[in-house]
Amino acid sequence: MRVAVIAPPRFPIREPFGGGLEAQVWNSCRALRARGVHVDLYGASGSDFAAPDLSFPLPDWTSSPLPPTDATLPPSTVRAHDRLMTELLDQLAVNERGYDLVHNHCLYPQPLERAADLPMPVVTTLHTRPIRELTDVLGAEAGAFVAVSGYVRDAWSTLRPRPAVIHNGIDVARWTLGSGGDDLAWFGRIIPEKAPHLALEAARLAGRHLLMAGRIGDADYFATEVAPRLGRHATYLGPLRHAELARMVGRCRATLVTPTLPEPFGLIAAESAACGTPVIAFDVGALGEVVIEGITGTVVPAGDITAMAAAVGPVGRLDRGRANRAVRGRFGIATMTERYLALYDGLVSAREPSSA
Repeated sequence: MRVAVIAPPRFPIREPFGGGLEAQVWNSCRALRARGVHVDLYGASGSDFAAPDLSFPLPDWTSSPLPPTDATLPPSTVRAHDRLMTELLDQLAVNERGYDLVHNHCLYPQPLERAADLPMPVVTTLHTRPIRELTDVLGAEAGAFVAVSGYVRDAWSTLRPRPAVIHNGIDVARWTLGSGGDDLAWFGRIIPEKAPHLALEAARLAGRHLLMAGRIGDADYFATEVAPRLGRHATYLGPLRHAELARMVGRCRATLVTPTLPEPFGLIAAESAACGTPVIAFDVGALGEVVIEGITGTVVPAGDITAMAAAVGPVGRLDRGRANRAVRGRFGIATMTERYLALYDGLVSAREPSSA
């Protein structure tokens, strides 16, 4: 089977990852290739698994009137991406590379608008809550859909038929069981809605040192809300590759997950538990779905740093090996890949009679 993967084009699909979405697309491509699928990835310049004939330019902030944050994109880059997305879909319509299927992970509307015109089936994985750019172009001919969680499936309530749920998967060979320790961990994109400043406050209340890692996605937020809280009680380690992250997380007592907006999945919660390190997470979005209460951690009311601090002691007594085993079975990359391959086979088989 030959699959064209359309990735989010903002960040390269390579380590260290721009965020959980980029990590998930990378892991999926790697796992599919390991199963013998020919995968060409169409994404930002410098991505792994890249197709040889088209890539999207990285954001050019040199002349942009906007601040360089994860919530903004230079207008010139948006125009370039729109043009290249149209060019890519024109190429797929001709299909000189002989793709059997298109797997769309991006948040641009064009793959949905053009799905009915392509000679191969299109499946779109919904990694986010509904956004206008996509909901405005939904229709019966937009292809097949998959949601990364029950929360996301229910949020896209107008989709018919309802999307299948295929949970994100983690590479349990990379996120391995650690020995634990006294420190707390926080990792992810450093932006206001991930709220690491709340993790810093919860760790302070718990009397624990916090190790932080991640890419700074909002420099002003980091300077005003995070940097002043660093020092003797907290250490920022910068953006780390997965192997380095796994070592950091594996030697911690618990990982704090502090989003202020609903998480579509919560990959960090699964990655931490695979290291045996239990999670204390705000109960928003799909985190209650990903955290297995009393096994891989616990959820506390959204924004309640007092409850988060109080949970540090109890979750530190959870069985680390049991947490690792629970995640391996439920959120391992092999489980996710098997489900996607079955979906691919069904979509390709269903298309074959009409194309004969």
